[in-house]
Amino acid sequence: MLGLAALGLVAASPAAATGRGHVVSLSAPTRVVAGVPFDVTVRLRPTGRDTGPYVGTVSFSTDDRQVRALPPDYTFTRADGGVHTFTGVTLVGTGHHRLTVRDTRSHRLQDADRITVANAGAAIEGQVLANFDPVLGATVTVYDAVTGRALKSGPANVDDNHYRITGLPAGRVKVGAVAPGPYAPDFANDRDALEQANVFTLLPGRTLTQSWDEPFGPYLDLERLYPQSSVRIGDDGVVVPTAVNDRGQVVGYHYGDVANEDRTPFIWQEGVTTDLEGDWQPCALNNAGEIVGDPAYHWQDGTLTVLATNSSVHRITENGWTGGTRYDADGDRIGPETAYVWRAGVRTDLVVSPVITRLASIGGRGCGIESHSTLRFQDVNDQGTFLGLGVTREGVEVGFVVERGRARVLRDATGAMWGLDLNDAGQVAGAVQRHGTAPRAAIWTNGRITQVHVPGLRADEASWATAINERGEAVVVTGSHLSEWPLGRTYLWQRGKLTLVGPKGLQTFANQVNDAGQVAGVALLDPAEGTRQAFVWQPGDLLMLGQGGEGVAKVVDLSERGHVLALAYRSVAGADTPYALTWRMPPKPR
Repeated sequence: MLGLAALGLVAASPAAATGRGHVVSLSAPTRVVAGVPFDVTVRLRPTGRDTGPYVGTVSFSTDDRQVRALPPDYTFTRADGGVHTFTGVTLVGTGHHRLTVRDTRSHRLQDADRITVANAGAAIEGQVLANFDPVLGATVTVYDAVTGRALKSGPANVDDNHYRITGLPAGRVKVGAVAPGPYAPDFANDRDALEQANVFTLLPGRTLTQSWDEPFGPYLDLERLYPQSSVRIGDDGVVVPTAVNDRGQVVGYHYGDVANEDRTPFIWQEGVTTDLEGDWQPCALNNAGEIVGDPAYHWQDGTLTVLATNSSVHRITENGWTGGTRYDADGDRIGPETAYVWRAGVRTDLVVSPVITRLASIGGRGCGIESHSTLRFQDVNDQGTFLGLGVTREGVEVGFVVERGRARVLRDATGAMWGLDLNDAGQVAGAVQRHGTAPRAAIWTNGRITQVHVPGLRADEASWATAINERGEAVVVTGSHLSEWPLGRTYLWQRGKLTLVGPKGLQTFANQVNDAGQVAGVALLDPAEGTRQAFVWQPGDLLMLGQGGEGVAKVVDLSERGHVLALAYRSVAGADTPYALTWRMPPKPR
């Protein structure tokens, strides 16, 4: 209990216009059950004989992030006599929480009670179906029907693909499910969106079981999406895809078996694979059919051109800009003057910055598809702006851009930033890292670094902005270490707001976003087996791609028209052998 005297040493309550003060006390139960409403009483008594009844306004707050209901602000009248009971307070998060009441004009006039919220022991169980057939590997999520927050998720594989989710709060909930393969998400009872889902009431210590009688549900019937069937590219040998364009053309390389590394570049379209001349790896193509790769070759309409010796190119824009770096015969680190851009037959070597003493280690040759190796060159946009990674005199790796001959290092008072993706407006998606701390996702915009705050991120957990589209929307992922292709949480960052991609309990990693707002990546379906599945997400809609047995390792590329390209593995003679899969998921209108 906190008292306020009329001595001017602390703020006075609204009733203290003539020097009178009050003392506030909050009376709440010491122990409640998660999801069960309870009452609290607030008393405000005068501190002196001349103090009249309290006639101010009070508000409530709590440190329970899952809180379902707090009383609205209330203004006391003289008829209350300084005492009022509030009903319907509902805490959901289990454990110890504080409930605070305070005067809206003088926050020093406040009191708080510590409340223990016990597990309600409620549960829900049922089966995920599709046309009355059980669905393998589904994930079920229970949502708070009042706040819309995800409460808990669980797999539908306990027994005969049933699910049972325990430890839930009492009260009103909604239920939804997603599954691998060509299925659209579903919400009980057979609704397309969470907002439309039926509401069910859980009771403490009771299990809500799926019923075909009244009350009917919770019924989850996933809709099979036949257009999501994957198309496999290539023969039974090794096939490594590297890029897809808006025409659905795919480039990559293939060879007969794991032991044979004589790689053959190819372009694929509508089931037809065409081998290309030369010994090189295609890394990127645009909608005009121009292909670039490593070594720095350019191919179009059957003509192969060498752009530079001892160098590589990893991107090509729609108007023909490419960017690359040169290296010595051993791929050793060399000076920053070896960065260049190329367009229409002309190569321009870039003057990077006196701050950058050399380019960062390339971490191995290739297109950067088989690992998250740091590349000296990262991206180039339609204006010819170059994004790379260099090393300062102090040995710090930092990103840099070269625009119209002017070099800018990606750093400010926040720290040094390295970039992963660049859009045509010159925005860079990446991460900033201070000494001794984990990386934090960040966006570079015209000299300013905006660090992305991810709620609930631990101090030892990292985050990165892995991709950014032309609308300035970025994919943000969390995990332990980027080089290990982490599976944590994925968000879409839009004008400072984060939207979670997929259900809260689903581990994901995404590195692709197009201008339609589609996000593509992989989800961990079975933590024990490590089974990953490709997905496409667009606001309010998570679609799993292909079949669970395809063992998708990563999504390689995503076109503006919803072509998804993935690298998968199958076991051949005891060895993991890569192959390519593609889907077409037309984006929704925005």
